[in-house]
Amino acid sequence: MATHESVDNFLKQCEETLSLANEQFQDGSLQEHYNDDVYIHAQARVEMTVNELERLKRSADQQQRYQLDRMRMRLQDIQNDMILLDH
Repeated sequence: MATHESVDNFLKQCEETLSLANEQFQDGSLQEHYNDDVYIHAQARVEMTVNELERLKRSADQQQRYQLDRMRMRLQDIQNDMILLDH
């Protein structure tokens, strides 16, 4: 079972990932990928975070799964936005 502390710490990490991804998405929107390496790194970080979230979710209780599902939706939203901007 995942501890509440481990889930809380992970959710904080997710917020940091979202912040970075949103920043890169905004920059990419304005500059048309002026800094592709940083943008690609942000995309990879979102993907890794989603994968880690799915692993953590397996050992989470019902309330934690709910929190993780809501975070997964936020991460996937920015991930989709970044992919669409990339094309």
